[in-house]
Amino acid sequence: QEKVQRINEELTKRTNELLEAQQLAQMGSFYWDMQSKGKSILTPMVLEIFEMEKTSNLENFIQDVHPDDRARLNEAITNALQQDGQYECEYRYCRNNKNKVI
Repeated sequence: QEKVQRINEELTKRTNELLEAQQLAQMGSFYWDMQSKGKSILTPMVLEIFEMEKTSNLENFIQDVHPDDRARLNEAITNALQQDGQYECEYRYCRNNKNKVI
C-alpha cells in the first residue's frame, strides 16, 4: 500500500508540473471521447483559452466555431478519426461576441 501511495504522489506531482507548464505556455490539452458522443476531458487552460466555464461536448463546441471554418474543422476531425486520432487545424472560435484564432 505504501508503494501505491508513492506512485499516486508521483503522478500528482507530474500532473501539477504539466498543468503549470501549460499555464506558463498559455496552452492546454483536451481529449474527446468519441464513443461517448464527443464528451471532453480537458485541462484548465483550455477553459481559459476558449473562455468556457465548463466542459463541452463536441457538437456544442463546434457551434461556437466560426461558420466559415466549421467544415474545415469537421474534415480535420473526420480524418483524425479515420487515421491516428490526432488533428491540427486552425480556425476561428467565436465566444462572447469575440473571435479568436485557434
